[in-house]
Amino acid sequence: MASIRLPVVADLVSGGLVEELVGPVRVAQRHRHDSDHINCCHYHSGNWYRAHEHVLRATMGIFRAAGYSSSIKSLPTSDGHRRADLHVVGAHLMGKDDLMVDVTVRHDFIGDARDVLRHGTLRNPDRPDQLLDQAAADKIRNYREPYARNRSLAFLPACMSTSGRIHSEFLRLLYFLADKQASDYFTALGYEPHKEEYCHRRGVYFYQHRCTIGLACAQAVAIRGAPHVARRHAAVPRALQLRVALNDWDRNDVHERVRA
Repeated sequence: MASIRLPVVADLVSGGLVEELVGPVRVAQRHRHDSDHINCCHYHSGNWYRAHEHVLRATMGIFRAAGYSSSIKSLPTSDGHRRADLHVVGAHLMGKDDLMVDVTVRHDFIGDARDVLRHGTLRNPDRPDQLLDQAAADKIRNYREPYARNRSLAFLPACMSTSGRIHSEFLRLLYFLADKQASDYFTALGYEPHKEEYCHRRGVYFYQHRCTIGLACAQAVAIRGAPHVARRHAAVPRALQLRVALNDWDRNDVHERVRA
């Protein structure tokens, strides 16, 4: 007796039978959930909101390290409905006393195309900055003018990519914070630095800020695709103490000292 091959779900989707019966199928259900798709799809991401909050708190930590008071609670709206992510008090930028910052992390690669073969390819291979430029333009169009008109607040977008790229406006803001920290550093010492000394100290702070954002973006990517148990243990980047791995001899020596 000849065997009869039963149809599988993949055959039904590719053949269009499912769409005829239940209507269009989500693009995400057509493809395997690769890492690029997870970073572009709110539905199949592990925790989109948690990843966004992770980068936001890292950004807030940079402002606080520079001596500014910042908050992510009780934020003023721009036009009665929209509100940014972070309120910085006393920034004194663009002729305004306070600053509003809105954070976004975009994925550099295609992950939401109907043609799954395009997944993993750069969105703008000829213009890699276009992704962040467009994201910043959208934020500025939605927030800058309304905040200035209705609240007398300055606005800057904090746009980053999952590969660690930082938009130029946010990068200039980090440089401004590093310059302030360097000035405060030598003022606290009561010392007038040479040009090379000042540039070196400012470069240290600037490099630290960029590393903090890069690490936060990498952790946000992991949070989006990690299971629930792993997501809970991702901590906001901060200065950690150096931990030295102990070999067997060191462990035995430590145990002997504890007993003594």
